[in-house]
Amino acid sequence: MASSSRSSGSSFRQAEPSLAPCPTFRDHLNGVIVNVTSSTAIGVMPLVAIYAASKCAVEGYTESLSYELEPFGIRARLVEPGYAPTTNFTANGAPRMQGLIPADYEAFAHGCFQKMAHYPTAYCTEAEVAQAVFTAATAEGEEIRYPAGPDTRLLAELRWSTSEPHYLEKMREMFRPKLPTRSLAETDAL
Repeated sequence: MASSSRSSGSSFRQAEPSLAPCPTFRDHLNGVIVNVTSSTAIGVMPLVAIYAASKCAVEGYTESLSYELEPFGIRARLVEPGYAPTTNFTANGAPRMQGLIPADYEAFAHGCFQKMAHYPTAYCTEAEVAQAVFTAATAEGEEIRYPAGPDTRLLAELRWSTSEPHYLEKMREMFRPKLPTRSLAETDAL
């Protein structure tokens, strides 16, 4: 079972605490493990490649774990919050972002931030995350993923109920900034 996955990577630091209660859960043939990831694991957007990769890793880990633990009456669940600007996540992350965007990408990054400022749905709230965690912890059945917030529900619908071309088209509409195009002369000069 996955309990042998000891690693210094941030994605796998989540593994040990989520497995710690398993012996007790197995003894009682009942229990729920709830891991919290992000909407970026559903709808990957620009400028968060490493963050998205870490969340996708936890998603895969949790889904695999759900199959492994199900015979013991243990459910493994995922809560997928969207962007919640009213939390400290953005404020805490801002200082760490300073200087990370190379000058060549500043226009692209600024365009992405502008797109996020005009997102097509409301963002996630703390209450929606709390409700999703409670539902994930208490719901019966085999459902694994619990999207939190209208932004995550939009991404989940695009990812899981439309075609790949439609999903990619909509993601590009939502996140790809409009940048000035270079003329052929400018491109040749490079």
